[in-house]
Amino acid sequence: MEILEHFSCSKYGRDDLNEDQIVITPDFLAVIDGATDISGADINGMKPGRFASTTVAAAFENLDKNADALQITAFLTEAMSTARQKHNVPPDVCPFCVFACYSRAKRQIFRLKDIKIAINGAEMIGEIAVVEALVEARRAVLHGHLAAGRSVADLLANDPSRTVYNAFSAQNFSLLNNVGNTYGFGVIDGNTVPDKFIETIDVPDGAEVILASDGYPVLKNSLEESEAALADILAQDPLLIGDYPQPRALVTGGISFDDRSWLKFRT
Repeated sequence: MEILEHFSCSKYGRDDLNEDQIVITPDFLAVIDGATDISGADINGMKPGRFASTTVAAAFENLDKNADALQITAFLTEAMSTARQKHNVPPDVCPFCVFACYSRAKRQIFRLKDIKIAINGAEMIGEIAVVEALVEARRAVLHGHLAAGRSVADLLANDPSRTVYNAFSAQNFSLLNNVGNTYGFGVIDGNTVPDKFIETIDVPDGAEVILASDGYPVLKNSLEESEAALADILAQDPLLIGDYPQPRALVTGGISFDDRSWLKFRT
């Protein structure tokens, strides 16, 4: 494995607030995306999303290099469960994350959506249905307000779609690892992840691979190009309701709408 590029950045530009993590070991390469939490909870000095992503990142250091997708997911789940108990996380606080990792031994990528993946320039679709529903709902709300004459600046300062985002976020927990619901999706939260949500993707020898969190609305072939594309999107559409709609607008006092991580390598 040859690392070509890697970068991770918080939406606030502060490393201590970054809920993404990148893992680089001799056996695994991974991008982990901790879920943004709106509860205001604090776990060991961290927001729940950062607690989840750092817990999972640390677990990769002790992972069997020959583990398959199910074994890896079970191992990370157990690590999260143990961390919750160790830090006395209350039952109503739910730190969770998703991940994608490349296994050197298996020559495969294992993923819980919605980490982005591109292999030799071909992107693997990885959207989560409930996130897509949220995106369209807030998009409709904000387009309605624009049509009524409100300005982009006003909507950024007083975003009416926050109520939509908060409503979705409040009910998200009932969908985690819920295989019986149309909007269910797989996460590492300390509970068993149904096999249905765990993807396995074969990777050919010598392939160029990109793993990236959803803080990149579009994947280009290089980090520089992807950063430039993000900057252009934020400049042209800070509400994020245009060609690349997102669950949130550019955050107040921040530099983007979400944390972002990029890892490019050659197998």
